Amino acid sequence: GEPAKAVGVILDIDAEKREAQRMRERAERDTLTGLYNKGTMEAKADHALGALMPGENAVLLMIDIDNFKQVNDFYGHLSGDVMLTEAARMLQDMFRASDILGRIGGDEFAVFARDALDENVIRNRCRQITARLADIDYPNGYRISVSMGISFYPRHGKDYPTLFSHADAALYHLKKHRGKGGYAVYGE
Repeated sequence: GEPAKAVGVILDIDAEKREAQRMRERAERDTLTGLYNKGTMEAKADHALGALMPGENAVLLMIDIDNFKQVNDFYGHLSGDVMLTEAARMLQDMFRASDILGRIGGDEFAVFARDALDENVIRNRCRQITARLADIDYPNGYRISVSMGISFYPRHGKDYPTLFSHADAALYHLKKHRGKGGYAVYGE
């Protein structure tokens, strides 16, 4: 029954919140390609793995551009940047918006996809990646090839570090035993 007073200040913090969100998004992205950086790629894939329900599957692809150092050495770093940007754009076109794509190293990319459907679909997608990247016309008529390592959840691992390690091992095995270009599935 007693009268009360309140004193307050209302501030519009919308612009500050938008700027903070923009800065967070910039910190998560590779500045050249716009894909997730290595740390964000791992965190998002790890989170997606934790959200999988029993019976769901997923795949991790590691994609390495073959002989990339030669592009930088012979044609310059700007040509290398063009190649990386084009490769990133092409990968974004080939995968779903719900898939997680990242640049995890100088010339290495990774793709994590939930609901990987069927292993044959993934193998076909790897052949498509190889063909589409080979069709891009780079400076001086240079053509690129890629090597890819594949690991499947849950068969090859149930956490990101294990899947990453196994996809990396498949990639290394491919390059060492079969040469560059193509893809290899962990354990095959």
